[in-house]
Amino acid sequence: MNLAMIIILITMTMTIATTTTAIFPISTLLANEGDAVNRTLFMEKEWMPFIQKLNAIKEKMRLRAQKGYLLHDRLISQRKLLQLEKENIKLKEKLLGVGNGDANAVYNMLVSCQEENGVSAYSYAAIKATAPTSSNEKIDFYNATKKQEWVQKHNQTTISPYEHSGGLTYKVGESWIDDSVRPHILKPEHTHQIRALIGGQKWLTTLISRMQKVWLNKHSPQELANKSDHELSLPLRLLKKQGGHLLENFGEFAQTFKEEWWHLVQSSTKSHLTPAPAPAGAELDVEALLYYLNHFPGRFFSDVTLDKFCKEHHDKVNVKEITNNSKDHERKKVHAAIIRYLIAAGDAKAINRSHMEDLSIKRFIVLPWKRTVPLEDASLKIRRLPGEQEYSRIRNSPYPYFEQHGLSIGSGGTLEGDEYYGNTLFELSIPVDSTAKLENWYVIDLEKITQESYLLNPKAATKTTMAHATSPLLPGEHFLMVGQNSRASSSIGATAHTQIGAATIKEFPLLAEKNNPIPIPELAGTLDLVTLKGITTQAVADNFFLKLHVQNPNSLQVKHFLFALKHHLLTQYHNRNIDFEMITIPDGEGGFVIKFMPLADVSLLDPTQAPARWVNKLSGKEWPYPEYAPTSSVQTARGTLEALATEEMQKKFSGGGKEIDLYLELYNFLALPNSRAIVSKFIENYNFAQQATVN
Repeated sequence: MNLAMIIILITMTMTIATTTTAIFPISTLLANEGDAVNRTLFMEKEWMPFIQKLNAIKEKMRLRAQKGYLLHDRLISQRKLLQLEKENIKLKEKLLGVGNGDANAVYNMLVSCQEENGVSAYSYAAIKATAPTSSNEKIDFYNATKKQEWVQKHNQTTISPYEHSGGLTYKVGESWIDDSVRPHILKPEHTHQIRALIGGQKWLTTLISRMQKVWLNKHSPQELANKSDHELSLPLRLLKKQGGHLLENFGEFAQTFKEEWWHLVQSSTKSHLTPAPAPAGAELDVEALLYYLNHFPGRFFSDVTLDKFCKEHHDKVNVKEITNNSKDHERKKVHAAIIRYLIAAGDAKAINRSHMEDLSIKRFIVLPWKRTVPLEDASLKIRRLPGEQEYSRIRNSPYPYFEQHGLSIGSGGTLEGDEYYGNTLFELSIPVDSTAKLENWYVIDLEKITQESYLLNPKAATKTTMAHATSPLLPGEHFLMVGQNSRASSSIGATAHTQIGAATIKEFPLLAEKNNPIPIPELAGTLDLVTLKGITTQAVADNFFLKLHVQNPNSLQVKHFLFALKHHLLTQYHNRNIDFEMITIPDGEGGFVIKFMPLADVSLLDPTQAPARWVNKLSGKEWPYPEYAPTSSVQTARGTLEALATEEMQKKFSGGGKEIDLYLELYNFLALPNSRAIVSKFIENYNFAQQATVN
């Protein structure tokens, strides 16, 4: 039987099965507060078995990568990952009490696996090894040329079968980072191709594995080893290549065979899944609707689209007209009705989201949380209100630049979590919150940072549980920093996201520096204004950051203070001339340091000019090193100056304290005129006691 015949059989018979069993939501799992437990018994009977289970998963993924499994098949299922996350939280709550759980161990397992099994373009250790030794710990140099080389190679060679079919090769969502939820409401021929591709791979793998098993039942492995490849059929050649081990995954086939398979699938299904161009004007058709669904996931159809569709298909959809004043529940009904109509009319077919998640390499954990303070953008517009439900989708970074590098994507506007598997709203990715999706630039989300820091990091021991413990860390855990880069150092503006990585202030002297820390009882910590000092270069007066050293970065008092300070600064500087850099990082002893730094926004004098000329829009100061772009230098995620530069630039600024000069020069350039005086006056007038009473 040749490949073409196999394809025909597969396309006639394959279907996709989905799992719809629901489990208790996280709120139910964590409903009962745990009593004080014996640490030794807990570690022996519960925690270490859990860590051993995570280690076994890591080892299984590592072995699958060695054998050449397809990328998405190397990983545990998305649902299993979410269940492990809940188990992690439940165990920590049993030890520390309700509200003190975290998903730290599962996060570490996920990120390390993604680096080791080829999902990331390279490992952090590998990129760090390309850097010259720095004479100052505040500077991290990386080889930009080597990084680009690895990224290009990764993008060309590590493609899952579904991606290679074209289903994931075009822009998904509003930016490349917004790719945790893949398109799954497609044209019928597209879903037909995906079913043939994925189902056919499994069918062919099973078939050849059975043929190998039949042969091994009659012959010895030595007999196979003595035969030359031209004497053997494809199943036996694979068996010989694998040292007598049965074929387990389609990825173990030779690359040329896999490419031939993919080509035959595309040819036989007569579809190459090429991205459709954006529809022109207000013209509405099936192509336009599908384009909108797959390129703006989590957003309701636009008013123009809905109005035109409802007028043309009112008798079939039976929904009321949508206007700008329509509520989310009304938009949700119309959105769902249009999808159902497209499917019923045969213009589209859906593959359940819960199944599509396992065909993607973008595995993620979900942190649900409710907002407690408003979120303002740079124009002082309130974007999110207290009480609104948020979801943080946390995954690995495909291009890591520090240890355990992860990305937390903002809420996608849809339901999140395995408790919703089987729910129509979830499986069809129907939006439930029209304002949940946010952009990254000029919308520094202070609470997203503090919430994620609190939900991901191990908590300090309490008097009733682990007061005798010397460190919050358990085996398998790391302290994690969380931050959001300013616009100047962020390459992605369309999708709100934070950076996550393993670190404490001990690794970064910048965050350990002090000026005059003042105890603030209401914040359960200290407040300090730290000037960035150098050796050979004098710092300007506004080259500083606000440092809070607190027990709980997510307390209402801390968040209200930061919100009030940010709001005050936004009222003083207008037209997006101001930006912020914020990071929350553990101190290694159960507390946290918050770095909050107002910055001036910078822009190019002439985008067409080379080398680039950057200018501080408020001070008028021009960046003195045109060959080294300042916008790629201030990395909140590391808490240091990161120099992602060519080898020539690294040599220019390496050694002899020159890194410190560059470091100071950069922050001097980004300094916000008169900001220190404004912040100092605000703190002097802020009534911490009164605000604590109000809160």
